[in-house]
Amino acid sequence: MTVRSNIQRRLGHVFDATRDLEAALDVVKKVSTRQEVIGATMVELGFTYVFTLRLRRAVRVCEEGIERLRDDGTRTQLARMLRKTAVVYTLNGMIRSARAAREEARQLAEQARAFDQLR
Repeated sequence: MTVRSNIQRRLGHVFDATRDLEAALDVVKKVSTRQEVIGATMVELGFTYVFTLRLRRAVRVCEEGIERLRDDGTRTQLARMLRKTAVVYTLNGMIRSARAAREEARQLAEQARAFDQLR
């Protein structure tokens, strides 16, 4: 569902993408106990909320997702989701938080040798 929602978002169907991700998060919370899966889905949902102008909710959902990823996720996955969270912070005017998230993402990507995440 998250792949479909990413495609929908890129096509401009942001409300459909948001609905799909909200449904995916409900399913993941019921089915999976892996915090990394729940956290990644939450960050994707928070990132998508930005496109529907739900900016405060976007920050809240992304931050909760990042905390779940810190507990259970891989460095590569956390780096990718921190980059998305940095965008959310920037669009909310939280420039210091955005810089810190980008820097942490860069460091994690370097440690994991995930050079594709060094954007």
